[in-house]
Amino acid sequence: MLSVRGVLRWAHRAGCRRVAACRSTHTDVVAEAMPAPERRAPARTMVEVPFDTLGLSHETSRAIEAMKWTFMTPFQARTLPVLLAGHDLLCRAQPGAGRTSTFLIPAIETVINLGTANARNVTALIIAPSRDIAMKVAKLAEQLSKYHKINIVNLLGGNDITPEARRLASPVPIDLLIATPSRMKAHLMQTLGFASRLKDLRYLAVADGDRILRESLEKDVVKILGYLPDKKYRQSVLFTDFLPVPLHNIAQLVLRPVHHYIDTVGTDIAKEAVKVEQQVITVPFENHIAALEAAIKEHMEAYPDNFKILVFFVTSRNASYYAKLFVKAGYPVLELHSRMGQQKKIAMSNNFKDAQNVMLFTSDTVVDKTKYPRVTLVIQVGITSKDGYLHRLGQSSAAGVPAKSMLLLAPFEMGLVRELKGVPIEDLSHLSPIVKAEPSSNLFSSLSSVVSDEILYDAAERAYIGFLAHYCANLKRCGWTKGDLVHYANKYAVLLGLKEIPIIQKPMLAHIGLRGVKGLRFAT
Repeated sequence: MLSVRGVLRWAHRAGCRRVAACRSTHTDVVAEAMPAPERRAPARTMVEVPFDTLGLSHETSRAIEAMKWTFMTPFQARTLPVLLAGHDLLCRAQPGAGRTSTFLIPAIETVINLGTANARNVTALIIAPSRDIAMKVAKLAEQLSKYHKINIVNLLGGNDITPEARRLASPVPIDLLIATPSRMKAHLMQTLGFASRLKDLRYLAVADGDRILRESLEKDVVKILGYLPDKKYRQSVLFTDFLPVPLHNIAQLVLRPVHHYIDTVGTDIAKEAVKVEQQVITVPFENHIAALEAAIKEHMEAYPDNFKILVFFVTSRNASYYAKLFVKAGYPVLELHSRMGQQKKIAMSNNFKDAQNVMLFTSDTVVDKTKYPRVTLVIQVGITSKDGYLHRLGQSSAAGVPAKSMLLLAPFEMGLVRELKGVPIEDLSHLSPIVKAEPSSNLFSSLSSVVSDEILYDAAERAYIGFLAHYCANLKRCGWTKGDLVHYANKYAVLLGLKEIPIIQKPMLAHIGLRGVKGLRFAT
């Protein structure tokens, strides 16, 4: 078996060559291993297409009818026939298009068509990047299979691993397995006999591929793929909002050389971004918290009666810390990120939709499922991808209010500006007064209280870990070595209000990819 590092290196050399030909927009194409003329899939459907045209099993059709689904979404009408015909698929689609049901329906049909031929082995595997997404997938899988006799097993981080291990070791068949990457990898390495149950896998779906990258889970996914049968013996699908170059490497490992590529996102988000007044401001690294506050205060003064500010951070941990910090400083901030419970996320999202004179501090892993009305300012803090930047602007469907956008970057993140070539964004770094702003007395007081406030202190330590994970995945874009990353991360800890560098567990350091790097404190 190749090492994870070796597989990624091989994929990087081969992946971009083979997948780059597939990067057309708003088209359905078949990707070829060797150069060849494009073979187009059927033209996209412009009329409503009922589910009963798909030829699904009676039980699946009955479940769909029970959920009162009659017609497919345009996205489903383009993708489900491809998957039900047994083809591999790489697909770009935005949330809300019906992605989850699109990869679950073929998974269930695969299980049913195979019958008892697969005995106790796993027939279909769904890899979801987070616990909350995996739980949603599992819930919908139960609904779609309610009239079938299908054994569904969930492997979720945060659950007690012992009952999961007992279930995996039992002789009861596992028809459909839904797993988060880290927990799946843990069972493959620790649970005796589990790896052998994957030898006859027939269907693999990887959900939210771009989020797998954002959460630094690609090494876990590559490790999992090393335990699966060769891709030529299974059907595979990879869904993603965006298709950054690193995801090509994963796609190369997941999909067969000949696979369909369907893009339902295309250039729409870029067209929407043109409508937003955009500016970028480079702020000294040590001044970014004060600069963020100054940008917020400036906008609140300009829109005293109807401001609505959406602030994006690079990770959920960072969003959580800044939300708590600014709430303590007296600002009307709501917090929304993937580490919150589902009901709380829904409540926070709805509160922000309905409210005015309010701010939402968030990460793009959770808000990309809806658009918020009457947003007057979108602030993005830190480096993201070009697609991510444009997609975030799409959250500001301002309903008549002229939305504005501000990108706050440190000097080492300016590579993103070069990547945004062609996007109408104005550099105001030398004109904006926020570059030299000082924190208000309230914000200064909040920062000073971090060491004595247990909730803020815990959030600051988590934000430090989030910084390490995010920028470790972006070393090349920042022009850093791992040593440079640790240097800046330790400066960041001080900026957060911490008096000493947080201690990190060794498994977490290994997961991030920083084991053995000098300057970090780890538990012995």
